[in-house]
Amino acid sequence: MYKAINCGKCPLNGTCHKSKGDRVIQVNVNLERQKQQADQLLKSEEGIQKRKRRCFDVEPVFGNIKHNHNFRRFMLRG
Repeated sequence: MYKAINCGKCPLNGTCHKSKGDRVIQVNVNLERQKQQADQLLKSEEGIQKRKRRCFDVEPVFGNIKHNHNFRRFMLRG
């Protein structure tokens, strides 16, 4: 967690952030590590091959549901 020492005298105060006090930035190290790992997996040879197959395996199913069954909105749950 990073906290600015004195935002009161800064000319960008109010433009930079909307909090009433000093600006606080939180960095989740575990999340950043997981993002980097996912990026490496996506850019690997196996990840590239899987992404190329997606347009043939997955996308036509959604197109069929939308066009033939008039289903336009998917909900996250339910």
